[in-house]
Amino acid sequence: MSTLSNARRLSCFVLGGIGRALFVNICDNNQISDKDEVSIKDLTIDHLKEIIWKKIKNWRDIGNVKDAYELNLWKIEAPLEKLNKFLTKIEIEYLSGKEMDFQIDSENPHSILAWIQNFNLTRAYPALLVELFGAQFTLCGRKNTINTLWGGDVVNSYGILNRFKNYCSANPKIDPRLLNDDEVKSILENAIFLNITYRNGSAFSDFDVDISAEASLALRILHGHFVHKQLNYLKFRDTIGKKAKLLMLYLALHTIYKSKCKEVENTEKLAIIVDIDDVNKLYDLDREVFRKLIACIGSMICNSKIFFVPILAGKVAGSVRSVISNSMNQVLQLPLQLLDTSHMLLIACDIGLDEAFVYQNNLFRCIIADIGGQVRALKIFYKLLWNEMKTSKLENIDLVNIMHLLKGRLQLRYDFSTYANQISPVLANAILERPVNENDSIYLDKDKSQHVSYKRLKSLGILTLEPTDDIKFYIHLPYLWVWLLIKNIVFECKTIKLKELLKGALYSDVDMDVDVHIPNYNSVQVHYLNKQYPMYESILDSNGHSCNISYNDNDKIYKNGYSAECDRFSFLTINREQLMLLALQIKWRDLGLENPQKIDDKLIGEEYRKVKNIARKIGVNNWLLSILSNCSSTFDKNMLPMRCAIVDQSNFTEFYGRIYLSQAQFAAAHDKVCVNSAKFFELRVIDGVGPTIAKDIIDGYENSKKKYADGKDLCKLTKFSQISLDCVEY
Repeated sequence: MSTLSNARRLSCFVLGGIGRALFVNICDNNQISDKDEVSIKDLTIDHLKEIIWKKIKNWRDIGNVKDAYELNLWKIEAPLEKLNKFLTKIEIEYLSGKEMDFQIDSENPHSILAWIQNFNLTRAYPALLVELFGAQFTLCGRKNTINTLWGGDVVNSYGILNRFKNYCSANPKIDPRLLNDDEVKSILENAIFLNITYRNGSAFSDFDVDISAEASLALRILHGHFVHKQLNYLKFRDTIGKKAKLLMLYLALHTIYKSKCKEVENTEKLAIIVDIDDVNKLYDLDREVFRKLIACIGSMICNSKIFFVPILAGKVAGSVRSVISNSMNQVLQLPLQLLDTSHMLLIACDIGLDEAFVYQNNLFRCIIADIGGQVRALKIFYKLLWNEMKTSKLENIDLVNIMHLLKGRLQLRYDFSTYANQISPVLANAILERPVNENDSIYLDKDKSQHVSYKRLKSLGILTLEPTDDIKFYIHLPYLWVWLLIKNIVFECKTIKLKELLKGALYSDVDMDVDVHIPNYNSVQVHYLNKQYPMYESILDSNGHSCNISYNDNDKIYKNGYSAECDRFSFLTINREQLMLLALQIKWRDLGLENPQKIDDKLIGEEYRKVKNIARKIGVNNWLLSILSNCSSTFDKNMLPMRCAIVDQSNFTEFYGRIYLSQAQFAAAHDKVCVNSAKFFELRVIDGVGPTIAKDIIDGYENSKKKYADGKDLCKLTKFSQISLDCVEY
């Protein structure tokens, strides 16, 4: 409570509106907020603004003033009759009035510390999601990054540990005994870690150019350490205004140092580690500002009192990297490998997603696997999902649409078309599971003057390398990356051996050493047939168009009509001109059942005869049966017939490979959906069923309280496609 004993009465006159006088009491102890009190000896201009604001905030004629920060105070000694509501700044100064505001002393961090700590006493402002989203992520899968940050790498041992040792040896005030690794580690445990950015809520602007590169960094550091929980960056920046020109990096770091000294007595040294994100934004918008920023950062690394470790993050490549590398300090490249699936799911739970949904929703897990641990893509995906959760239940959100939005955001952010052809060897080796040496390189330009190794690509978080039985590695690219890249790639190789195409499957070697023509990716089509082929001559696809099935179309894949003799089929062109029918039989089963189906000799024989009969009917002599299953098998592998390839539980992972495994697992686990109780996301992913039809189905049984009796009833009452009736039950 404020103490009125010995209170000083302060006369005030409020300009604007109707203009009026008021009095405020300045006491020995003054109530600033519901929780905070400040003594008269510690009273600041900002505290005085809060005291006045409490008196006038409900006045109707000051609606244009939102809070205490927007008040401008002048100190003036003049009779009340000389004051009126229309006084201008010039007239106030004519009456010897002086503006009461903070003044920066460019050589005294104490003055800034005294001012900036006032923000801790003001009411809190909620932090903007765009400023903090991603900072909420649990630190996962970064052991190698932390180890490199601490100890350096094989090329550059200049990590934090050695930098700190050099700092200690160059500082005569520090006892040499502190050079012991364990003692150094204990010192750095008290380091201050800050994360600032030149994007989103604190994006680079003309204001930064005006106040200088160094001042812009100092301003963000002060905000990040002292103010971010109370005030968003833009409001903080506007509060300081043009006075920010006087800020320097030295001043900001020493202000933090002085603050630490007040908290912990006898603090002789302080480590400040600052992650500066999206530095490439500065380079893109103003290269000279960026160059000056790097120069001022470098000058502070060698400061005698503060151990300063700047971590520059963003798309630091090409010209950006050259500016950094040309500084006087050694540059250490930090590896940022892809996250694994368990870490991505853990992050989902930590940011507030329902744990049951995260771990039990097959579609969500498939999408996470497709993102493949690429941190930027994961951040964008979770942010898009979080925004949808503000207005919709998690189970009603269209995850497929969010993936398409993610695709668009990534295409805007990264120039996939420019680098697609350069990375085509990586893509080919990844898809075909060809092992590579980690030091093998790919060329980045036509002149072959620039190259990058697989090991380097791994450290950049573009791919992972999984060891084989010897010194080589398999490449694992996120499926999302493949999806975005492959549309822009022109592969030099136009054929592939059939046995390499079937790598991982079990088959007889007879007739497998043939060349299969690879169609252009953009020409590949999938057709869903409404009737069984080849039983019916007139067949429509899912769009109601007549489907002309030609043996010469090696770029078409057909999903056959319900209960047809083969589930899917396509026509391959082999050895340049020859025709081969590829018939696919899909045997997905719930492996949790008591007696799940097994792939045995009898089943193989039945499917073999079906395909042989189809080939005879359509007049094709060259054909291949491929059974794709997630079931276990008991067939005699030595008796496997010619023209037959088997994928079962034992070779499932090897056949689909690291890129397509998640897609195959999702398809195999996608059991029949009960259409009368299905949730939106379950219906949404069925072939031929988009968000509109899924919503119509749910609205139908919820509004009418009448269940769909069968497929005929479902197709009649909704636009459900007949080709997908085998995916639902009633």
